[in-house]
Amino acid sequence: MRRFISKFKKSFRYGEKGFTLIELLVVVAILGVLAAVAIPAVARFIGSGESEAAETELANVLVAVTAAMVEGTAAGMSPVIVTYTAAQLDPTGVTAVNDPQKYLLNPTEYTYTILIDGVTTQGAKA
Repeated sequence: MRRFISKFKKSFRYGEKGFTLIELLVVVAILGVLAAVAIPAVARFIGSGESEAAETELANVLVAVTAAMVEGTAAGMSPVIVTYTAAQLDPTGVTAVNDPQKYLLNPTEYTYTILIDGVTTQGAKA
């Protein structure tokens, strides 16, 4: 056992500190492989979250449009096509009686076109 310990101590060069070039290259290669695998997975995850957020926002606007149409039938909605931008669907603004804006809790990120029969289409991101 003593012989092993003394041989082990002699194998180290005193006064030299740091990593060898091979050790550094191995670490860089491992990090490169991990990055090559992880970056596309994270990008897919972020992309799927944005599309789900757009679908959820469209569903919320559809509910607001339905509620506005139900309330607006008594107040008399005019049969025109209405296009709402994201700034117009901001719940902090002043709303009319049959405006879908007052049924939303958060401002929208997309533009919506609403027909008199309730057909709503989602446009470009504002």
